[in-house]
Amino acid sequence: MESPSQAQRIGKQVLQRKQLTRSFKAPFDERAWRWPVGSVVPFTFAPLGSVRQLCRVASQDICDEGSNRGACIMELSLEYQEIYAWDGSDKAPVRAIAAPGYNPALDPLAQAVIQAVTPIEQLLIASSYTVGATISAADASGSATATISDHSRVYQDRTVAVTGSTIAGLTSSTTYFFYYDDVARAGGAVTIIATTDGAEAFPSSTAPARHYVGSVTTPAPGGGPSDGGGSSPPGGGEPIRYPEERLPNRKSEHHMAHTAYLPIIADRYGAVVRHIFVAGLDLTGIDMRAQVRLYGDVPGAPLVDLTTVTNGNAQGLRLVEVTSDGIGIPTSHVELVINESTMESLPYAGEIGDVTTLAWDWQVTIAGRKRRLAKGEFQITGDGVTGAESAPANRIAPFGLPSVPSPTSGRPPA
Repeated sequence: MESPSQAQRIGKQVLQRKQLTRSFKAPFDERAWRWPVGSVVPFTFAPLGSVRQLCRVASQDICDEGSNRGACIMELSLEYQEIYAWDGSDKAPVRAIAAPGYNPALDPLAQAVIQAVTPIEQLLIASSYTVGATISAADASGSATATISDHSRVYQDRTVAVTGSTIAGLTSSTTYFFYYDDVARAGGAVTIIATTDGAEAFPSSTAPARHYVGSVTTPAPGGGPSDGGGSSPPGGGEPIRYPEERLPNRKSEHHMAHTAYLPIIADRYGAVVRHIFVAGLDLTGIDMRAQVRLYGDVPGAPLVDLTTVTNGNAQGLRLVEVTSDGIGIPTSHVELVINESTMESLPYAGEIGDVTTLAWDWQVTIAGRKRRLAKGEFQITGDGVTGAESAPANRIAPFGLPSVPSPTSGRPPA
């Protein structure tokens, strides 16, 4: 070393490289041998946010076991321009580097799952619920174990059996939410996961195949077993919680109403009956109203206008009962009914057999103030057969299918 400035530059370069020490090691296919140790290779890996990131090959080895037998096990050392780029000053600062974050939603497999779930399937998953699911938790000498029983998953087009699970190593005196991902909606031996974040357990844009199972609060150390509950019955794939801060382990600085996303998929040639469970709100004596329109903010009379009723056979919104849990939080059970004649009068969209997508929401009036509790798509299936006599005959048939037959075309030959 010939001068203090040279020593300072080298020292800063060493410090900068220490700040930016990053490596990645994984099995690669045979093309990896094209880059020998010491060479620079561009590297792309979406979950780490790397797009043609320049890396230096630190080591290579042949994998001789497992499913990757014969692959090239290569370790890459990430290179950064900051290590080599210097200005004319001898006092260039060393930039502090934040640790890289791993975003599992950017994983190609996760992206493939998101793309595999169609909008209709997302609605079916979001509105599904469990039947026969019991969830319990027991103390396990300093930790807790939760047991989810075998149960059924009810979708609006099918019911599947789901195998239960036992999850150990949970923290005592903590509320856990349970979920699994099932793109095919096939049920069976799914992988049930426990989380303390209630929002993580429900379907979202990054987890459209997520199925909420239920929740339980684990007992205190030495305490007796505790029981939880499964996801709510029909129409309640996501239970409505009001206000938002009642969701355990979620703190809200702003006391805001939570509008639940609650899509409805309905058959045109039959009555619509949905049971909705509202956790955290006693709707006794509360005025309720729900409407269906072509889409949001459409003026004029609604296509369907539901008001509060007390007769279980009437079209409208009926408060069935209000129950309370062990700490006094109420749950209101509301039945939504739309008569068959009303469903048959709703408009048709597109070609014969197409789904008709409308919009709906549900509003209550509390202390003179209107609050929206739920909203979502109101989809009418286009595959109804029994009862379709009154369907309009002037719509075109889908491509590749025959046109609507004439009254005589279906008769057998004389």
